[in-house]
Amino acid sequence: PEGKLKFLRTGFIPKELLYNQALRKGLDEKPEIKQKLKQLKKDFLAQQVMIEEFGSSMSVTPQEIQSFYRANKDSLYGGKEFSEVSQQVVQDLMAHKQDSLSYSLMGKLYGSEEVEIFPESLGVAKEKIEFGGK
Repeated sequence: PEGKLKFLRTGFIPKELLYNQALRKGLDEKPEIKQKLKQLKKDFLAQQVMIEEFGSSMSVTPQEIQSFYRANKDSLYGGKEFSEVSQQVVQDLMAHKQDSLSYSLMGKLYGSEEVEIFPESLGVAKEKIEFGGK
């Protein structure tokens, strides 16, 4: 009960009061706020797709962590002992795994969607922005 009361007093209620004040001030109608909310929504939904597509594939096992560490001990961790860099190893492995999964999903999506990129408008060579071998 005390924890719930503290949560209400210090977290939930203040946030609701501030949110309501922002609405009264019309902050939700400002173009820059609308744009930021749109981007947050896109980011959130994109993350949800990754979770739905890959779910448990995004987790790592102790064996994967050790294997990743051994493969990258010198190049990424300067030869340091695992106990010194274990948290960084987990973060790096998770990022690597997410990048790989994301890349494979993007390959599928690019193949199923009509995506046209105009590299000249970006000042980039076409082959530098192609994705998934397309």
